[in-house]
Amino acid sequence: MEKEMKNCGYCGVQTDVWTRDHVVPSTLWGKGHLPDHAVIIPSCDSCRLRFDVDAEYFRNCLIAMMDEGAHSVADRLLSSTMKRSIERNRTVRADLSRNPRVAFRKTESGIIVAGGVCVEFDRPRFNRIIEKIIRGIYFFKSRVVFPSGYQIDVYPGNDFWKDPVVGSLINQMSPKLDFGDDVFAFHFLRDKEDPNRIVWLFVFYGNMGILASTEILCPVTNLEQG
Repeated sequence: MEKEMKNCGYCGVQTDVWTRDHVVPSTLWGKGHLPDHAVIIPSCDSCRLRFDVDAEYFRNCLIAMMDEGAHSVADRLLSSTMKRSIERNRTVRADLSRNPRVAFRKTESGIIVAGGVCVEFDRPRFNRIIEKIIRGIYFFKSRVVFPSGYQIDVYPGNDFWKDPVVGSLINQMSPKLDFGDDVFAFHFLRDKEDPNRIVWLFVFYGNMGILASTEILCPVTNLEQG
């Protein structure tokens, strides 16, 4: 029986070799724990393989940046799946121990209160999953493939919450759109002066925020509906 032709939700290629792909990597929940309302779109094998290779790394980075006890799902993954992966896989261990250095935290008044070890992470690999999520949500909401003429900027760190300008933007964003319990949710804001510019706020495990912006050179697509 001939398989139905589908357009890949990430790149737009039409193919009969496609799979139902989780836009937000399923590894963020762990095997057997996926939510009923996860975002799923058709993906060609090329895009699936291109993004899947970094999904585990992305999850490990998120959990490594969180405090223990901050979220039950992150704690479960840290003590089970992630622990086994670190113990058995030399590459995973190397990924999570690149260029270690001592770093200090400061209070808002500038007082050093604690020290710890920080490691360097591979920003292009990490950002590739943010690109995947943006492309996937854009297609899921609009049924239009994210255009080829685009720019995606991912802002480093989680300290943007303290920036009053960013805070003002967040207050104007859409209500929380929940596609997977509190493991993943997102907000977005379209620029009133340039409707092809969108600011995105992704929240993982309840409190790990990732801020990104996209600028596309194409007609406006309606994300507000659908």
